Amino acid sequence: MRRYGPGVHEGTAGQGGRGQGDEAMELPGGLRLRTATADDIEAIVALAVAAFGASDEPGVRTYLAGPGSDIRSWAVVADGDRVVSTCGLLPLPFRLDGADFAGGQIEYVITDPAYQRRGLVRALFEWHHAQAAALGHLALFIGGIPYLYRRFGYGYGVSYPDLFIFDPATLVPAADVALRAATPADIPALLALDATRPRDGLRVARTATHFEQWLAMARLGSVDGEQLGSERFFVAERDGAVVGWSALSELEDEKRLLLMPVVTADAGVTDAVLAHGIEQARPKGYLLIGHDTPGTVHAERLRAIGRIVPYGLGLYVRIPDAVAFLDALRPVLSARLAASSFADARGEVNISLYNESVLLTYADGSVTQVRRAPGVEDPFDDFTCGVAPDWFPALVLGRFGAKELEQRVDDVTLGQHADLLEVLFPRRDADVVGDF
Repeated sequence: MRRYGPGVHEGTAGQGGRGQGDEAMELPGGLRLRTATADDIEAIVALAVAAFGASDEPGVRTYLAGPGSDIRSWAVVADGDRVVSTCGLLPLPFRLDGADFAGGQIEYVITDPAYQRRGLVRALFEWHHAQAAALGHLALFIGGIPYLYRRFGYGYGVSYPDLFIFDPATLVPAADVALRAATPADIPALLALDATRPRDGLRVARTATHFEQWLAMARLGSVDGEQLGSERFFVAERDGAVVGWSALSELEDEKRLLLMPVVTADAGVTDAVLAHGIEQARPKGYLLIGHDTPGTVHAERLRAIGRIVPYGLGLYVRIPDAVAFLDALRPVLSARLAASSFADARGEVNISLYNESVLLTYADGSVTQVRRAPGVEDPFDDFTCGVAPDWFPALVLGRFGAKELEQRVDDVTLGQHADLLEVLFPRRDADVVGDF
């Protein structure tokens, strides 16, 4: 079953392939888990197409062998020469309120139906978790079907961006704006436009590689120069200047065309992008659904003319080392503290994750130290803070804000430090949908 957007694939399929990686481990039943090699590309593509349909082929090929790719970031489970399960770990640079941290996204999780219920996905995830730790990834993200990845140490850490549908009659596209297929020459302008997104909140810190990957997917999905594949990439142009873009992703099974998070110069450009997307969706009878881009003029226009499509499932996040993560975010935590009524306070706050705790020391508007401490088994009795480990990402990434998280989740309690924790971990918006 697929969910919205890049970064949200799981499926089942059956195909063959061969290759031998330089790292491997034996699994029960004579199976072998190893690093993927170039010899596995066609087998992985075949698995993906069998699971998700031909429309996914450009994306899989791009992340296997396109710009910025590294085949060694994929792992496969093989039965002899046959690839029967696979997924990739894609590195992504993240930014929270201006502070950068390294992260990753596990993508294209596929298992041949004949090999399901044998623990292959769990083994692949453990493999990728070790690779992510070696790469210094502080958080891993994945979208997917309900509950599945909670079994692997993930929690619903980030709300999915709001989704909108539109009445074409409400659109007023700018007459001086035209859309055309994007080219590599547009990348500097796209990066400049993207840089106008607000720095506050949780963002993927896009680089030229992100746009190069979408260009590659669009090229692979083109037929006789016309972009017909699952990923299509256009720019909106006014008087020779790039004033917006349109990154479209097709969901063949659901008959929907997704407009990924977009940045535009003004409302007229947004309407031109939406009208163009509706035209792209029309030949197959698809419904265009647009993603939010919080804090932009595009987002304001979506709210003015669009109708929100309810979608309550968040993105999964795994933060394996709470101390390392919060230590990396100390500049952000200190800035929040310095701007609050706690600016002159000194003390410590213990966040129990039950098995262990994270102890924050603060003084004079600064978080001075983050260190590990023994867990508090029942924080409620001690009137201290307790957060179930799978809800820790939601706390520190600001999915709801600390106080609302406490109201929503039974095994989150803020105790005597509720006001301070709300200052340190306020609600923050996010537009994370894979690379867009």
